[in-house]
Amino acid sequence: MSRTRMAFTLIELLVVIAIIAILAAILFPVFAQAREKARATSCLSSTKQLGLAMMQYLSDYDGTVPPFRTLDPYVSGGLWWGTPTQTGFSTGTHWTVNLNPYMKAHQLYHCPSVGASLLVQNAGKSYASLYAVFWAEYGLNWDYLYRTYDGTRCYTPYYALPHAQAAVPISEAEIGSPAAMVMLADTKLIDNGGGSWSFSNMVGSPAAITAPDACNTFANNGWGQDTGWDGGGNKTSTGQFAPRHTGGGNVAFMDGHSKWLSPGAAAAGTNWRVGISGAQVRITDVNTYLWDRN
Repeated sequence: MSRTRMAFTLIELLVVIAIIAILAAILFPVFAQAREKARATSCLSSTKQLGLAMMQYLSDYDGTVPPFRTLDPYVSGGLWWGTPTQTGFSTGTHWTVNLNPYMKAHQLYHCPSVGASLLVQNAGKSYASLYAVFWAEYGLNWDYLYRTYDGTRCYTPYYALPHAQAAVPISEAEIGSPAAMVMLADTKLIDNGGGSWSFSNMVGSPAAITAPDACNTFANNGWGQDTGWDGGGNKTSTGQFAPRHTGGGNVAFMDGHSKWLSPGAAAAGTNWRVGISGAQVRITDVNTYLWDRN
């Protein structure tokens, strides 16, 4: 009796390999999207926790938003820009330190879609480890949570109170609709120079350059293709706002709720579009604008 040897021919093997390659090409992006969706959901949860921490802070401090910078020596003496003096109240201890007692979880300051934290990116630099831990990858609504403009002059985020140039935090009583005012959002990684990178701890409003009631603290603080925050690989025309989650970003509001918003939704009430110049962005409907105190 003859025995027939069963084996695959070369063509059959190549066909099987091709089918596997095609399936991999189809499924790998699906898996990647699923992973990013999970990271985006985790990030959304973090913004929710930050929002709730802010609400608790407001409850404890008579409804006043935490200072953007503080002289509190909680992190490495509270010093970064230099030793505070009577003429230079400047420090790198930011608003996150004020919210920390209500959170007790440093990882909530870091978006899982970002990858390496500031602590890793600044390895070997002069930053204290706790300083890096407390630096969030989210930014506060700088233009409207602080009195950045009084009609005659601008106030800067570089200084801590009681410096004369420090912006004073607002009270929640000044907010007309907390559920429709941005508190904080995903922010971009920016180059500080000298090989040091950090995430912006503020988010400029879309119409910061042209809004009559906000101070364009930086010449490029608003949204638009020509802003300084839109350089490198971050050309999204969204200023410091980072649409890193499938084309959008997570945003927390002043009533404590959080949601994912596309750049267009975050810029509601303006004429913003991708590619527009920052100097051309205008508020077109104050009732749907999500950044001011009205």
